[in-house]
Amino acid sequence: MNGNGIVLLLVGGGGENAGYWNLPELPSDSLVRAALAKGYATYAVDRLGTGRSTVPASSKSVTYDAQVSTVDQVVTALRGEAKVFGTTWHTSSGSGIR
Repeated sequence: MNGNGIVLLLVGGGGENAGYWNLPELPSDSLVRAALAKGYATYAVDRLGTGRSTVPASSKSVTYDAQVSTVDQVVTALRGEAKVFGTTWHTSSGSGIR
């Protein structure tokens, strides 16, 4: 794996989606590009109901608990699903998901 072994999980707030972190029209303001230049991997996610995520049939499904649970599932997958992401990030060596 190239880089420093650390992945930054990027989650937008409010109405922002994963694209917020890498705006093509503002390359100098891209957190993704800056992170990659420093050796960090990035993984940006769309929260429920934003960007390319699944839009629940009812807005009652988009709760704080559902949002937290979904992000927690992504963290768990990043830590242990090499078959999905091509690598895993570990915290035991001082690097990993923070």
